[in-house]
Amino acid sequence: MKSAFQPLLLFVMLAACALRPEAVAQPAAPSAPAEPTPSGALFAAETDPTAEHPQVPRPPSPVEPAVTQRAGNVLVTTGRDAYLPAGQQAEALVSFLGSAICDGEVSEAVVSLFGGTRVTGSVGEAAVAVFGDLYIDGVVRGDAVAVLGNMELGPNARIDGEAIVVGGRLIRDPQALVGGGIQEIFFGERLGRMEWLRPWLQHGLLYARPLALAPGLDWAWGLAIGFLVLYVLISLLFGNSVGRCVETLESQPGRSLVAALLAALLIPVLVLVLLVTVIGIAIVPLMAIGIFCAAVFGKAVVLAALGRRVTRLGGARALDHLAFATLVGGLILLGLYLVPVLGFIAYNVTGILGLGVVSYTL
Repeated sequence: MKSAFQPLLLFVMLAACALRPEAVAQPAAPSAPAEPTPSGALFAAETDPTAEHPQVPRPPSPVEPAVTQRAGNVLVTTGRDAYLPAGQQAEALVSFLGSAICDGEVSEAVVSLFGGTRVTGSVGEAAVAVFGDLYIDGVVRGDAVAVLGNMELGPNARIDGEAIVVGGRLIRDPQALVGGGIQEIFFGERLGRMEWLRPWLQHGLLYARPLALAPGLDWAWGLAIGFLVLYVLISLLFGNSVGRCVETLESQPGRSLVAALLAALLIPVLVLVLLVTVIGIAIVPLMAIGIFCAAVFGKAVVLAALGRRVTRLGGARALDHLAFATLVGGLILLGLYLVPVLGFIAYNVTGILGLGVVSYTL
């Protein structure tokens, strides 16, 4: 293995390129050809029960925002596939939330994060896939690394360095050559590959929102609805305490906000002090549990206060119950979670404000 730090350097390069907003303003260069439809088991349709090999997911991206940068001979894409056709050369090929497909010659590295990497040409230093599958049926003069995904080596695969698979499986053709040895660390099929996380990263995190109406996000909606049911139960079981905190938030919103800011600033400092004292390390888990419970209780308070603004408009006294108000406030917040940027702002503000109002009331 040429260097133990190669994957780390590749990830840093990926993050730096994907987050540079000025990438769109780069000088015009020959654009990548239209996305191919490569054949092979790796790209077999998900509904095909006869597919024998893992797939490299190809995220639907016709209407999704993407940031593409060509700096010299480096191709970097965000939200779509990065493709180098046969007969062309590049220094590096990097894709974030998409697949990196190399049919040509890359002198340095081919990297994908939350997508998949496919190499049928040649790569000079490394072929890397993180949270995705790696398929090689060409030449890699360095190392091949698959992190939380499978690695498949075709009959024409030749890896001069090591083949490293972390959290996935290695599928190797008998004719494939690996010069530097094989390392496999497997965590389990579902935990290892984490394919369930990719839709949220593509439709949620990329748009800075907690929820989205997209396939594969059933677990996220189930989690959100489960917490909403918990908030409603808290309002039913601890109505007096929730009502007292709601009155504090409505009558003294300024002081509640100051308490929320102080809690957000002082809690990390307190945890750091406890860790430094060594003796306080045993207190940190108990403190974390207490903060979590206070935050959940505070979220129920904020939802009840938000829902009351709506239920009181109807004038019916039956609708003014705290539990019903919490349900209405929760549904409003779920709607805000779907809005890009505003969704993350609403999520964080309600959480911090809830913790602050509970702390101030106590």
